[in-house]
Amino acid sequence: NKAMIGFLTHSGYAHGGNGYDGIAFLIEQFRDTGLIDPADLRHGLDLAALARRCAGEYASYKASRKTSGSLEMKKIPGVHHPVFKDRPVNHDPREVYLWDLLAARGEYDVFHDFYRVLVQALFDAG
Repeated sequence: NKAMIGFLTHSGYAHGGNGYDGIAFLIEQFRDTGLIDPADLRHGLDLAALARRCAGEYASYKASRKTSGSLEMKKIPGVHHPVFKDRPVNHDPREVYLWDLLAARGEYDVFHDFYRVLVQALFDAG
């Protein structure tokens, strides 16, 4: 996990800014959860509820932007790559590799898990 965080905090805008934007997004999503250890599988959080809330807020945001006639929409970092548009499964091969690696090592990352739940919630919300 330290290597992953190190990469994200130092990748910066050289890679589209998703390092910084992704961390800011996760901080916002988990701000009031009381999460203590993101590596603890027994974190006690309802990730599905967090993801549904985020998906609902994003759907409202998109609707308000469309109503106002704006074509500019912010994207959720790490999710809205055009190659995945309208697909029910939105897993980048690099993400799958990391998921499998963590599982093989008996490790867990709640943020990674949240993203997996989130992409399904976003798809379900339309």
